Amino acid sequence: MCISFPPIGWWWAAVLSFVLLTWVLVHPRTTVGGGFGYGLLFGLAFYIPLLPWISGLVGPIPWLALAALQALFCAVFGMFAVVVRTLPSWPVWLALVWSLQEWLKSSVPFGGFPWGVVGFGQTQGPFLPLIQLGGVPLLSFGIALVGTSLWALGIEIVRWWQHSGSNKK
Repeated sequence: MCISFPPIGWWWAAVLSFVLLTWVLVHPRTTVGGGFGYGLLFGLAFYIPLLPWISGLVGPIPWLALAALQALFCAVFGMFAVVVRTLPSWPVWLALVWSLQEWLKSSVPFGGFPWGVVGFGQTQGPFLPLIQLGGVPLLSFGIALVGTSLWALGIEIVRWWQHSGSNKK
């Protein structure tokens, strides 16, 4: 996810990040606690390399503490993603839960810390026009929805392939 942000700015990396995170979170063996852990690992892998500039201002311990605090929001997302993965239209639910955690981390504590909102990394991406309709929150939702939907599509293609293969026997 981090490389979707400047200076690298590979917008598609955010979509790929959601595909891979969704793969882990919707796996039937992933528990709610596992979702929390996977979300935490995702958050640490995202925020530690995204926020090193803070260490120059306040030192390495506050930088790592802030990255860990931000990663906890991703952990909560992972936990709730496991809860909603069985609902109809689950890719939409996952994208909504992601958007909710972005709003929450941008609001609390003490006015929040919006650094790392997925939409901020989409300066060169094709989904940028979503900002005109709903601002950065809609752009973040759109990126999350594309990633979760791509994984759902992949699941359906595999099921179709398996079903069509069993009909040929």
